[in-house]
Amino acid sequence: MASRAVNRDRYRQYARFLRNSADRLNAEITPGGLDQLVSQVHAERNKFMIWEITWLLVAIIAAGPVVMIAAVQFEVALPEPIATRAHIFHLQVVTIENMVAWSATLISIGVFVVAAVVAFSPIILHGDAVKDLEQANKVLKTRRKA
Repeated sequence: MASRAVNRDRYRQYARFLRNSADRLNAEITPGGLDQLVSQVHAERNKFMIWEITWLLVAIIAAGPVVMIAAVQFEVALPEPIATRAHIFHLQVVTIENMVAWSATLISIGVFVVAAVVAFSPIILHGDAVKDLEQANKVLKTRRKA
């Protein structure tokens, strides 16, 4: 008997919680609430996109010295001013004539790896959340237009 009373009390508390949640949900679906939700989703999406673009640009820039060395090594045709610089840089690194060039190459490889990991790790680790964010953005856009 006592357990039934406890269960009924829990059920009443749960029912009150659901009613309050539904009231809040109805308040949030008003046009002002929808606009606020849309702006929050856009802000989160923009933060994520800025994060990705920034780290991908860092990775691309850091790959420059390695790409120059690889272009010369595999005889890829480059525009003349870049080809000249690439040949000079390649000779300095290969012959270990210039320790600054050698160090710059090693540092650029390290920065490239770190930047690529930082850029792609949120996509790999939190792929479902990114997908949900994009889905929420699409749904809110269509709901806002309707």
